[in-house]
Amino acid sequence: MAPHPEPAAPRDVSSFENLTDAENSMCDDILNALALKMHTPSLLLREGVGGNAKVLRKAFWDRVFVAGKWDVSFGLTTDPGSFPVRSRDQATWVGSLNQDHPVSATKRRNGVAPSLMGRHRAPVYLKPSIKAGQTTLGWVYTDSKQEYISVQYVTFLPGLNEERAQRRAKQNFDLIEVERVGHWNLKKAIYWARGRLLRKVLIDSGCYEEANQVPADFDLSTLVELRTCAMVEQREGQPGVVIDWKY
Repeated sequence: MAPHPEPAAPRDVSSFENLTDAENSMCDDILNALALKMHTPSLLLREGVGGNAKVLRKAFWDRVFVAGKWDVSFGLTTDPGSFPVRSRDQATWVGSLNQDHPVSATKRRNGVAPSLMGRHRAPVYLKPSIKAGQTTLGWVYTDSKQEYISVQYVTFLPGLNEERAQRRAKQNFDLIEVERVGHWNLKKAIYWARGRLLRKVLIDSGCYEEANQVPADFDLSTLVELRTCAMVEQREGQPGVVIDWKY
């Protein structure tokens, strides 16, 4: 049996222009999964005359190479890890307490002291509640300690009432949520693309041992599905404005 030829040095791949035709399209499934999870039909790849495939592939690969700051010689970067929890910034300041917030009967039974509840004039925050499969928006008022506040104890900021406060909170939530989910999904997609490309280049060069150390299996279902207030409102037949996400 003839021995394996000596491995060659992996070729330089540091930009979109260095990709072969096969490499150019090797992450199309990732791009389409991104578009579906982010509910952005304009990012689904379309071939042929008038299609967007060439433009979208280049835009994605440019993010993979980060303007020359990554190439295959760097190896595989760190996995993005777990999806981050929502930040406190996604709750919008809408008013203040018009009195010390009373302790509920349940909290009294659990020994919660009145001093641990919101105090008169303490700021009040509002955020929408969106859960998987939810068809209507829920609303949660909290103090700075994330304790629930009853709306009857809220004095809204000048120019706000409950309807306007909800509108402001929806806009703030959606802007941050699109950035949060899109940023993490893109980091995950870039990690997968780098792994695929690195593994292929190493195999092409005969560096099989090194290639086998690069993860080969990626679960596209682990991308996070975007859910925003505007999407819920559109399902309700209301004119919610969905923010258009880009790579």
